[in-house]
Amino acid sequence: MCRELTKIHEEVVRGTAADLAERYADEEVRGEVVLVVGPAPAEAAELEAGLDALRRLVDAGARARPAAGVVADLTGLSANVLYRALTAPDQ
Repeated sequence: MCRELTKIHEEVVRGTAADLAERYADEEVRGEVVLVVGPAPAEAAELEAGLDALRRLVDAGARARPAAGVVADLTGLSANVLYRALTAPDQ
């Protein structure tokens, strides 16, 4: 979050949306404010790629738990995280 850019009271604060909400919960923010939003962490993209590979293995007939272990070994992701993502109710 950037506040009062190019002015004497310029302020730049970095953090997640939750961090910023907590920081400014009891304080009125004055002046112009700009929120700069960055891309999703690389872990999200890596998890999606691993999950895609796991889905393809399961679609080809592999059992989910052992396939999650194989994908985890190949990608460095957590087998439990992959398995939970695959079996989540919205999947």
